[in-house]
Amino acid sequence: MSNLYIYLSSFIITLEEANLINGLLKRYNDNFLNIFVLSNKLTEIEKDLFKLNLKALKINFIQLSSKNIIKSIKEEDFLIVSFTNFKEIFKSYKVINKVKIDSLNKKESYYLVKKIDEQKVEVVDSFNGDFNNYPISSFENKFFYLSKDSIDYIADNELFYISKVKEVLKEKRYLHSKSVANLCYMIALKNKDKLSDKNLNKYYFAGLFHDLGKYLSKEEETNVMINLYNNFINLPSYSYHQFTGSYMCKKLFSLFDDSINEAIEAHCTGKANMSDLAKILYAADKIDPLRGYNSKPLIDAMMNDFENGFIFVLKENMKYLKSVGDNPYNNYLTLECTKFYNVDDN
Repeated sequence: MSNLYIYLSSFIITLEEANLINGLLKRYNDNFLNIFVLSNKLTEIEKDLFKLNLKALKINFIQLSSKNIIKSIKEEDFLIVSFTNFKEIFKSYKVINKVKIDSLNKKESYYLVKKIDEQKVEVVDSFNGDFNNYPISSFENKFFYLSKDSIDYIADNELFYISKVKEVLKEKRYLHSKSVANLCYMIALKNKDKLSDKNLNKYYFAGLFHDLGKYLSKEEETNVMINLYNNFINLPSYSYHQFTGSYMCKKLFSLFDDSINEAIEAHCTGKANMSDLAKILYAADKIDPLRGYNSKPLIDAMMNDFENGFIFVLKENMKYLKSVGDNPYNNYLTLECTKFYNVDDN
């Protein structure tokens, strides 16, 4: 059997590339002995990330320069390559079946190329990448399809978005945010079959970014609330950071995913009819082990069934706030939340 090689130019598997690879696996996996991803000009950190990402897809990794790619693969092997890289890689080869090349939208074209010998290659299949239904921002496109090993590597080495979060938050808040991110991910993983949105990275990033609003000064926070969230200006000021946190996601990371932003905007007060992501973030924030009390029963409840666990956490949080002299119902969002979920804290 032949091998299939896929040439990618970036060390991060973007959303487009993830969908390409997953589509190729479904389309071709039964027909090839091995599938490899090739890439070019990577640092050691980039290579580590690439390998971790591909490991989750059960794909091998090889680093080659673009000029050596076609020479390195054997005759009768196949290569997937985009239109962008096609001419550079095959400039010294005779290409058979050029009709398939000219018939495609060049910006979205990919080709399955078979190496005939050291002089000829044949375009045996071609297809357009159908990625237009994804409302992607730059952040989502880069990081939403990382493997958890890659996410952990980035966190451990304080790379990319992690370094920015550490820069803008105080140490205690930074550690809390990372802890909540991991807890969100683990709860989502344990409940994956029950979730409406099964992209677990969204749960991680919602947890990581949920307190970015704490970065702003009181004056900046008030200005953001007046200009962008004036409908909520009469809520207690301790809740402002859930709204300004959503704003900071967009400002710092160009993260415009509605589900993440809406979850962050409810993580402090809760609200009626919360999404799965919002429930998990709300609970994880309250039961973070770094908060310094025994939250294990609540964490276990969330791991076992996040729907019932959320009700448990909501009820216990209302009890706690009352026990320390706070009125948990001093804002309409929390009141609507407890009424919607029929929570009686007595």
